[in-house]
Amino acid sequence: MGTGLPEDSPCLECAGWPPPLASARSVVLLDPVSRSLVHALKYHGWAPLADSLAEAMAALPVPAPPTAPVVPVPTTPARRRMRGYNQAALLAWGVARRRGCACLELLERVGKGSQVGRSPRGREAHMEGAFRRVARGSSLAMEEEVILVDDVLTTGATARRATLALVAGGVRKVHLLTFARALPYGGWR
Repeated sequence: MGTGLPEDSPCLECAGWPPPLASARSVVLLDPVSRSLVHALKYHGWAPLADSLAEAMAALPVPAPPTAPVVPVPTTPARRRMRGYNQAALLAWGVARRRGCACLELLERVGKGSQVGRSPRGREAHMEGAFRRVARGSSLAMEEEVILVDDVLTTGATARRATLALVAGGVRKVHLLTFARALPYGGWR
């Protein structure tokens, strides 16, 4: 999904993002239909739906090398236990399979609860220190790029904090890929 502006136009939404967060792509705007799909995946146990959403995500052009590994945004341990899965990981594995690259769970969530219902400023404060880079048998070189996968891009607080954790662990550039993008200032409700 694009903004309709030329590729080199400045983006006011991402102006405050750290420079290593180089791009963001979403399949759809978060409208009532896409919100229902995301909620079915996240809150109603429709894990098989992730494959169809990942197929659409993998079809998007991402300005990353074809071999760039895919990294899911981790959920909290409590949410993972409750759902039985991390929806971003299901999406990431589906994207990686279709791109023919690795899916690496390089981040872990550090004791933070849900972002739902928080203001943009509240989301940013809540995500401070929410992620930590874990090795899990992978050694990324300093120059490597990764594709960070999540279900929805809302304010960018999660993407910013996850990017900072990845960069602290040696990643040079991050490309965000989500299924849906929430409109700023409320959008559809």
